[in-house]
Amino acid sequence: MGAVITDQHLLVLLGARRHQSYREIAKLLGNKAVGTVQQRFHELEEEGLVAPMKERRARSRTLTLAGLNLLRRNNLE
Repeated sequence: MGAVITDQHLLVLLGARRHQSYREIAKLLGNKAVGTVQQRFHELEEEGLVAPMKERRARSRTLTLAGLNLLRRNNLE
């Protein structure tokens, strides 16, 4: 894992775990743009914390084992 994982990344992981939409996750981030959420997903995918996207919907995103472990380490699961 080379990149710095921020609070925004953790909230996106949490939203993915809860099968929330891009808009719902954007609200978790403080009403950020949907594009910001998509960018965070891309960064998390590059880090191997989110499985590669099969569909364009946020609700279909799944976490990898590393992503789940990161949530557990931060007491967010």
